[in-house]
Parts: sequence; C-alpha cells; structure tokens
Amino acid sequence: MKKLVITLCALTLTACSTSFTYNNLDWLVYWYLDDYVELTDEQKQKVDPKLNEWLVWHREHELTLYLAHFAELSQDIQNKSLNSQTLDKHQALFEQHWQRLKARIVPDLVALAPLLSQQQIDQMFDVLGQENTVAKQDHNRLLTRNKIQQENLWLAERTKRLSRWLGPLSNSQRQLLEQSYQQYQDTQGLWIDFKMHYQHTLKHHLLVYSQVQTQAQSRALERLLLNPDTLKEPILVNKSQANVAMFKGLVQDLNQNITTKQREHLIEELAGIAQDIEAILN
Repeated sequence: MKKLVITLCALTLTACSTSFTYNNLDWLVYWYLDDYVELTDEQKQKVDPKLNEWLVWHREHELTLYLAHFAELSQDIQNKSLNSQTLDKHQALFEQHWQRLKARIVPDLVALAPLLSQQQIDQMFDVLGQENTVAKQDHNRLLTRNKIQQENLWLAERTKRLSRWLGPLSNSQRQLLEQSYQQYQDTQGLWIDFKMHYQHTLKHHLLVYSQVQTQAQSRALERLLLNPDTLKEPILVNKSQANVAMFKGLVQDLNQNITTKQREHLIEELAGIAQDIEAILN
C-alpha cells in the first residue's frame, strides 16, 4: 500500500514530470502496482473513486504549496543564504509536504485494505522480499570491495547527483565531497534490515485486518503506515542523523563555493520543476 502513496508523490515531483504524467496518474498507478499485486476489476472499481479524490485534493491543495516552497528555496539560493537555519527550514517544509500527503491518503488506504485477499498480500510481499534480497546481495558485493573502491563509488554517485543540479564540479568542490566522505556513516545495510522488519510487520497487520476489521486493528494499521520510523533501530536513527548533519555542512560549504554559473544552473533546474507544476495547475 505504501507503494501507492510513494507513486503519487514521486511521479509528480521528478525532473521528467509533465502535466501528461500527472493527469494520467490513475492508470500509471495501476501500471506501477502491477509489479506487486494484480487488482481485480471489482477492486479497481472501488479504488478508482478514492484515487480520483486524492488527485483532486493534491492538485487543489498541495501543488500551490510546492510552488511557494520552490520559490522560497530559489530565493534563498539566489541570496546565498543557505545557512544552517534556512536548511532546517526547508527540511521541515519538505517533511510537512510528505506528512500532509500521508495524513490525507493513509486513512483511505486502511479502509481499502480489506479488499486485498490473502493471496494478493502474499504476492505483494513476495515481490518486496525478492527486491530486498537483491538489495542485500548488492550491498554485500559492495562490502567485498576495498575501502578505496568503496570511497570512489560513493564519490562518483554523489558527484553525479550534484552535477545534475550544479553542472560540472570544480576541483575544490570535489575536495569538499572527499572531506564529507570521511564523516559519512554507511547505513545501507541497516536500511535494508529496517525495510524487511517493517514489511514483515505490515504484512502481519494486513493479514489480520483482512480477516477481522476491528477499530483497534484499524488504528494499529494506520499508526504503522503513518509512523514507520517507530520500528527503526537506534543505531540507524543515530547514523542517519549524523549523515543529515554532514550533508547540511556540505551544502553550506558548497553555497560559499559555487560559481555564478552554477548558482544560475541550480535556479534554472528548480524553475523547470516549478514550470511543470504550473502546467498541471493550468
């Protein structure tokens, strides 16, 4: 079920998003979910009205908030004011966008959950389990590499991400990345373990709820969907917070280091996303 929530959010805010993608999310969601569970025609008839409600709500209430946020972020970038305080502000705003989306959709997902048969639930989590196995194998292969190879892979991936927003990086910017790696704490294995634990718990709740729908079970399922972080191990929480702090420091250093051309490139990238959102609204 969480995949559907993520789809609604992710497909609308990627660089390749267009009004066509957004306006056809109803069938794109089913196309995406088919990899995990195949809904019957009867189930789709019950899901369709809710999906349409979510899209109308998202268009009418959320997109203008996204536009305002991107405008504010662009202004802070233009003013070279990406300090610790403004980064905390934007992190909080992004979190608020996500929490509003979940708060609107999760109660409906809980109401729709009994539509799933035990076979469909098993099918969905079997596919998720296969994905977790592949992710774990990939991570184990990464750990067989020596420290220099691991660092080079990390730097190559982060350089690619930053270059997408800033354009080519200078030598001094690459040095900032190298320095940030020394503070980086690997959490990939911990994240995979968390996902497996969360999905195991979610499957149990869905199977129970598919049989008997009590108010207590409904609340428990809703809490789990709204607050998955409660299942995180303290070590994952602590390392993730340390990495966030490291990333904020890197952004502040880059903010003082980027060229006028790079700053303009970044603002243009954000403007492109804003234009996509405006196209949807119009």
